[in-house]
Amino acid sequence: QALQVRAVSCGASDAARRGCRCTMADLNSQAFWNEFMRRPDAKAAYQSERKLQMKKGMWLEEKRRIEEEGGHRKVLGDALEEAPADIKKLVAPMFHIRVVEQFLWMIYDECQNKGMPFLEKLRDESTLVHLRKLRENFQEGGEERMKDLESNWLSICHGIADAEEAKKEVKPITADIHTLKQVLEFAQECKREGNIKF
Repeated sequence: QALQVRAVSCGASDAARRGCRCTMADLNSQAFWNEFMRRPDAKAAYQSERKLQMKKGMWLEEKRRIEEEGGHRKVLGDALEEAPADIKKLVAPMFHIRVVEQFLWMIYDECQNKGMPFLEKLRDESTLVHLRKLRENFQEGGEERMKDLESNWLSICHGIADAEEAKKEVKPITADIHTLKQVLEFAQECKREGNIKF
């Protein structure tokens, strides 16, 4: 919209300089916009508008992610209120770390999907072992070590996702015999017309 307003004002001033009148019909024509976009100031305005829109999109995505993580944190905090004291002591000092929060959310989400109690899953030995390892890493290396763990974890997750994507077979499109016949006839007709025009 900002670009269009600039275009209207620039187009009108150009028209006044040339001694012609710029009408609304001109503004709605593709030729006017093609000519307008050739101007350096229009290109610069378009580029800056595009960059601004990209920044806004990135900011909105970041805002959505932060709000979503805040919602997850609140839900997890409420769920951990009823946890036994030993689990609270284990989790509390590192609850603000993103990789811990993501791990707890994965457990919580799995429990919700499978209809299992969250606290029972937290007491599970494999979960406790993982939480203890996270706590040891946090105590030994602080937040810096946890950031390294998160980047390693994300690279493993992305690798698994990429491997799963590669496993998916590309299935050929199925078509009945009549559709196939029509497509082949159309291709033949295009080829024949192309040969005639050439």
